[in-house]
Amino acid sequence: YDFTDPVRGDIVVFHTNTSLKGETPPLIKRVVGLEYDKIEVKDGKLYVNDIVQDETFTNGPIDDDYPAEVVPKDHIFVMGDNRNNSEDSRTWGYVPFNHVVGKPVFVWMSIDGQARGLANKFRWERFFTTVGGSGQPVSYFKIFLGLLAAWFVFSFFRKRRKQKA
Repeated sequence: YDFTDPVRGDIVVFHTNTSLKGETPPLIKRVVGLEYDKIEVKDGKLYVNDIVQDETFTNGPIDDDYPAEVVPKDHIFVMGDNRNNSEDSRTWGYVPFNHVVGKPVFVWMSIDGQARGLANKFRWERFFTTVGGSGQPVSYFKIFLGLLAAWFVFSFFRKRRKQKA
């Protein structure tokens, strides 16, 4: 974020204390609270400054309540879209502005660590999709597979031509 500060609803990439040491990769979560915002979860809903948030992108009501707290200066409050299966600011606290790296642009692979069976672990509908913007994510997976196939065909004929020469 070199030009603007994060705004509520942004999806951001940020470092945790362990990722700053190189022990884990950075995380990606949605910004739900900015500095001085009052955050609270009650009755399955997220409240920001006592206003219930309309979150159509989540997978249902939030199971656990979170007591009202005010986000400190120079920090943000982040939550994962899978609210009931996400470690986020409710677990490990606020994210300092200087830990935010930027906005993700592209998802190249998505794995569900809790799914059973190897085939179910891959979230194929999220491979090679855009992140953010308006509307539904756009997938470039079929285009990628087409380009990959074209590369293999090209390589095959190039090797064949070299062998004839």
